[in-house]
Amino acid sequence: MGSSILNNNGSLLAYNPVTTNRQYLNSSKVSRDVYIGSSSLVIGDVIIKSPVYIGFNSVIGADMGSSFFIGAHTNIHDNCQIHGLSSRYIRIGNTSWGVFIDGEVSVLRGCIINGYCRIGKNTFVGQMVTISNAQIKPNCVIMHGANITGGIVIPEGRFVKSGMNLFKQRDADNLPIVPSEYRLLNPDTIRGYMELMEEYLTSDSNIRIK
Repeated sequence: MGSSILNNNGSLLAYNPVTTNRQYLNSSKVSRDVYIGSSSLVIGDVIIKSPVYIGFNSVIGADMGSSFFIGAHTNIHDNCQIHGLSSRYIRIGNTSWGVFIDGEVSVLRGCIINGYCRIGKNTFVGQMVTISNAQIKPNCVIMHGANITGGIVIPEGRFVKSGMNLFKQRDADNLPIVPSEYRLLNPDTIRGYMELMEEYLTSDSNIRIK
């Protein structure tokens, strides 16, 4: 592996290893006003626009497959795992992406996202959700513990109940519209974590143990 970069808050940006799946070194392209929490690891060709908040003890690893994109105003919480494979990607324009997060997306604690995967704007992904080989259109709410896979596409503006397993397109097509009481869940989450990001970025030492 090439030289790694240790951020001043203890997070790590690392080059991917050179393998048959990734035959050249890549490092992340991180915009200003991105906070990556201590003990989090970002590997390989990951483009992160700003502002973005990434919490603690998360791994975003573009070391096996296609590149990743994380759009502005996204917040990814603690203990999340984002990964991809060389054989699984989504084509957007002329580029193959293992994981593409459009922006304005909330990914809560303990989520696993495995490429290929695309998550559309203004989407809320609750705690302990697993998304693998699937596309989520914009303005969706996915509640805690759901499992989404099988190459399905969740239509725009749909609601996935807690603990629901989705792997058939007909079930995805029959999902209800997001109820009115959940429509501000994602904007409110983004607002809170953008404020948290600003505080962490402007703090002298980020975290102090008394």
